[in-house]
Amino acid sequence: MSLYQSIKKFAFACGILVFATSAFATENSTRHQFQNIIDHAQTQLKINSISLAVLMPDKKHPESFIIGTKSISDKTPINQGSIFKVGSIAKTYTATLVAKSIDEGKLKLSDKLGQFLPQYSKWKDITIGQLIDQTSGILDYILTPNWWRNLMLERGKIWTANELAQLAYDGQDDFVSGQGWEYSNTNYILLGMILQKIYHTPVQKLMTQLIQEVGLKHTYYYPKPYSQAIYSQMVHGYFRNQYDATKLNSSWLRTAGAILSTPADMVTWMNALFTSHSVKGLPISTHYNFVDTASGQPFNTKSTVGYSFGVFKRITPNGPIYFTPGLTSGYVSMMVYAPCYDTYFAYSGSKAPIPGFQDYMLSKVMSVLAHDTKLQTMLSKKVLPAYCRG
Repeated sequence: MSLYQSIKKFAFACGILVFATSAFATENSTRHQFQNIIDHAQTQLKINSISLAVLMPDKKHPESFIIGTKSISDKTPINQGSIFKVGSIAKTYTATLVAKSIDEGKLKLSDKLGQFLPQYSKWKDITIGQLIDQTSGILDYILTPNWWRNLMLERGKIWTANELAQLAYDGQDDFVSGQGWEYSNTNYILLGMILQKIYHTPVQKLMTQLIQEVGLKHTYYYPKPYSQAIYSQMVHGYFRNQYDATKLNSSWLRTAGAILSTPADMVTWMNALFTSHSVKGLPISTHYNFVDTASGQPFNTKSTVGYSFGVFKRITPNGPIYFTPGLTSGYVSMMVYAPCYDTYFAYSGSKAPIPGFQDYMLSKVMSVLAHDTKLQTMLSKKVLPAYCRG
């Protein structure tokens, strides 16, 4: 199973553990519990570095919890400004630029791909909305024959969006557009190409402007070899703790995954997706129209996991959670909004794959929130959505 295939598997499984009770959640103060979570994960899962950030409703800024060093050989401790590759979290940036273009009247969800990229004639009737919600049926280029072998053989190659899209175009689609759901990086590569065309501006500039408008201090869109200035800030990421994947540039992910960030910035970004903001296109949550990841049909009362504009929605006994996982060579990340706890959190680990890491982090952080008496007192004084119980 590839890293990106596991995203879909995780989306279905993540709700099982998030509200499990644990004696772990009753020890020491809340701050100590958050630190204990990553300390334990580092030891048990053999991860060199982990960073966690949490924004609780009584705070204006996220609080960071860190453990580990810059690399296995460089024992310089990481800090809250140390950056990780965060993979598919980039899709929420691309989706926000799409939302921005919709607000500006430059694009509609009903617009068809053929209007902008006529070279892909067999995809001409696929809509912008189907690309956004992963219901296009377009093959994920990383699932094409020999993809990972070729990526490793050409580690220094700078992949273009056209090359990545063509790989998928030469393959066989997964299903007829609108008749299913399948996670595909190709969808967001194509969206990046469309954005560049309608704005007549390099997508790198569009991404950089968006990052600056939101005020993120340690986030970069970087689909090219890393400069020394950027590389010096990066936490080294490892494939199974054997291969240092840090220098593998993210041109192979582009608008589907070429973001570098910190958990603190991811929390700030996730908050911007759900709260009012001066940047056009935000909050992007006003554009959400979730589809069921089991069928690709509109999300309904029988649905468990939904997807829209780069974000998953999972129904739990205590209401929904919204999350975006990021998986790439050497790194695992996640950003989460738990509305019934009025809390945002995000984390990154410097190793991939890490079986059990996402489930562990999500369940433990949510358990701490569920057992935090100060938080529960604050929540009792708030008007929470009707779906929040207890």
